[in-house]
Amino acid sequence: MTNNLFVELQEKLEGKNVRIVFPEAYDERVLEAAVKLGATSYVKPVLIGKKGEVEKIAQPLSLDVSGIEFIDHENYEKYDEMLAKFIERRAGKVTEEKGSRSTKRMLTIFGTMLVYMGEVAGISIRSYPLNRRHCSSSSSNY
Repeated sequence: MTNNLFVELQEKLEGKNVRIVFPEAYDERVLEAAVKLGATSYVKPVLIGKKGEVEKIAQPLSLDVSGIEFIDHENYEKYDEMLAKFIERRAGKVTEEKGSRSTKRMLTIFGTMLVYMGEVAGISIRSYPLNRRHCSSSSSNY
């Protein structure tokens, strides 16, 4: 069933080069997936990170990232607009200082804000295995 879902999505997106952001560009598996998708005509990956640093990870893996778009989260030209929208979206729960730290350090928040601002069509976030650190003490009996 999962395979059919991916085939159906691929058929719908064929030729559209939909921009999808990958905030975890420093992760080898995410980088490999982005490179593979970049070779298709249905997804145009956008990696968050410093291109030179990601290239150092890609090289020993024989991954070519030359045709992939990068957004440097520390030098993003629309960062002030993003921060204002993040603070607005959080409805006063976040100060400008805290919002600035969050959006620059937490790349998933940065990527989510790119979607919210309409800069990309979607976001791909790697799933992490559930472990005890992610569970409250009352739910550790699994």
